[in-house]
Amino acid sequence: MEDFEAKKRIEHLEISIRNHKRISILISVLLFVMVLTSFRNYNKEVIDQIVVRNFKLIDDQGNVLVQIREGKNDEPEKVGGIVETFNAKGKTLAYIGYNANSYAGQLTISNKEGKAFSHIYLSNDGNPNLYLLNSINDQFTSISSGSLSINFSDNLRSVYLGEGYTSNWLSKETVGVLELYNTLGVRRTFLPKID
Repeated sequence: MEDFEAKKRIEHLEISIRNHKRISILISVLLFVMVLTSFRNYNKEVIDQIVVRNFKLIDDQGNVLVQIREGKNDEPEKVGGIVETFNAKGKTLAYIGYNANSYAGQLTISNKEGKAFSHIYLSNDGNPNLYLLNSINDQFTSISSGSLSINFSDNLRSVYLGEGYTSNWLSKETVGVLELYNTLGVRRTFLPKID
């Protein structure tokens, strides 16, 4: 009887050891798979293109910070895309888009109140222009193709360097000139090209 009980205990221990081996092997395989998959770089699905008519990036308060949109015009072939950035008060800080007059590219930078202080764009004749405004209304410096103009308020010039006419106005011969103006906008000095 003791012999039978000992055999039963041994058989029970052997079954327990086999089960422990199986569980250990299963846990080892699971750990191995987990370690291998943790180092794997999963390819997330990437969208190649997003197509929308208007895109707005907003902050936590719902204020629009960046907007990408289509510019509107009566002539569809002269419509262009526009990218604008805004501050939290909704004032435009930067504008990249098309110029409504020449339908060419334009870059405008504004202060925190939304007042434009610099414009870079192409004119109707295709020449590049740069306008820099100061904090006083209508005082600006403009650099266009071949000329520099520094103005007082009310668009009165103070300095002009660029293309002009000779002293013989009837000849319509253009030459390089330097013009200096007083604060009333009256030309005080005119220096034409010397031949």
